[in-house]
Amino acid sequence: MGRKHCSYCYGRGHTRPTCPEIRREIQKNPNGYQAQVAERKAKEKARRGPTVRRCSYCKETGHNKKTCTTLKFDRVEYRVKNKKFAKAFIEGCKEFGLYPGALLELILPEEIYGDRGLDYRQSQLERQRQAFGNLAMVIGFAERNLNSNLANSDKYLGRNQACLRVRFPNGKKTHLSLPREFQHVAPNSDECKNGFWKMGCPVDASKIESVFSAEWKSGDLSVNRQLGLEG
Repeated sequence: MGRKHCSYCYGRGHTRPTCPEIRREIQKNPNGYQAQVAERKAKEKARRGPTVRRCSYCKETGHNKKTCTTLKFDRVEYRVKNKKFAKAFIEGCKEFGLYPGALLELILPEEIYGDRGLDYRQSQLERQRQAFGNLAMVIGFAERNLNSNLANSDKYLGRNQACLRVRFPNGKKTHLSLPREFQHVAPNSDECKNGFWKMGCPVDASKIESVFSAEWKSGDLSVNRQLGLEG
């Protein structure tokens, strides 16, 4: 981060409110323009009263985000939840053979609907089938989306349900939600529970830990996003 820059004297190491040039000018000419500006600002500050220090995270007064005990507690809580989720996800990958190179398969309509009739969801399924085919190869994982929010019932996930990077036979690449076999790991992911993809051709996932970063396995990676501290 660069040093402070004064917009008045263009010096470095301070800003306009603390500029020594302005202070000298006020001392030299107590009735001049800079003195009048300083007096007007002092009156306005007195009129507003003392500034209430409020935390931008918990909205309580008396501290800021850097010293917020609520934020510190929430960080620890999410880190523990994410680490627990990571362990469960890795176990699921080993059980179902989810690893780069594994194939996902589109579910047949009758597997979803039975005899209930196929309307809007059928058209969605058929559009995917026509656009990409029946298979998708796993080529990686979206680590930031693989976190405990997938298992917390009070979290709205939206686009963050897209956890897998895949490539289709036509060469196109995109992100997909977890296949249906992972419902027990990601019970809050509607796209996992009611989505169109299942494990097609599993592979040996015994080395799945090596695919992920140490930050993800420790539970730290997604914490700022989960706490709303990222844009």
